[in-house]
Amino acid sequence: MAQTTLHRVHAFTDRNEGGNPATVILDADQLSSEAKQEIAHKSGTFRTAFVSQSTVATVKIEFFTPQAQIAHSSHATLAVFSLLREQGKWQSSEATKETIDGIRKVYFENDQVFIEQKSPVFHAPLDIWQAYDEQTLLEGLNLSSRDLLTPLQPVIGDTGNPLLLIPLKNAAVLKKARIVDETLKHYSEYLDVVGCYLFSLDVKQQGHDASARLFAPRFGIKEESATGVAAGVLGGFLYEFINMKKSQFSIEQGHYLQPPSPSLLQVKIETVQQEIAHVYVGGYAQLDTSKIINY
Repeated sequence: MAQTTLHRVHAFTDRNEGGNPATVILDADQLSSEAKQEIAHKSGTFRTAFVSQSTVATVKIEFFTPQAQIAHSSHATLAVFSLLREQGKWQSSEATKETIDGIRKVYFENDQVFIEQKSPVFHAPLDIWQAYDEQTLLEGLNLSSRDLLTPLQPVIGDTGNPLLLIPLKNAAVLKKARIVDETLKHYSEYLDVVGCYLFSLDVKQQGHDASARLFAPRFGIKEESATGVAAGVLGGFLYEFINMKKSQFSIEQGHYLQPPSPSLLQVKIETVQQEIAHVYVGGYAQLDTSKIINY
């Protein structure tokens, strides 16, 4: 039996509270894929990041949910680089990470870590799966078409991990949403998305741009308190579809969890001739605990 150290880091905290916990394993070069999956299953968090040496970037990071490996996780990346910063292993203002999805930039600004994402691409669900039925999906979330933010419709957005964005008309509707049955899991498989990111422009705190929730039962995630990849997609959606032509968005998440875990995600948009060229998602993080486990 072998041992490794698990660092639990809360990413995207809001005024030193809340955030989304991720597990970080440093010096993971000798771990097999099977061992990584076993550790991720035991970690107690929805994302586990394994950090090893890279010949093409500052570090190599592999991301696992309790069920499977995934291409990218912003909140786990934020956890990794915040921990490296705290341990004195990352002292410059910029870095890069190697993942199975390519090499991404990371930078440090005003005690926050920002992670580069791909420019978002959007698709109608019917373009992916012709049997898609909006009403069936919404009923599986305790919603109906009357709850949508008209004239907008659900859309698939992708900056690395595709998600189904669902625009809702107010905070009351966002609050009542829940997973009713297996519909979302099945639709996520058919559409090949991580899950759905429901959002409203009706926010808890003045100055924020949207309030959101993530459901991803396909990967064993009933609800998540902060999802950087999804926030990046949402920032692009707000810019392109709601005509919010600004360079930074503040996305709140985690307020409707029980117990609540308020999180704040900052999305920066860089454009060329009003077309999105780069997306960066960032925020604060705090180390919670470190412990040794057997696997």
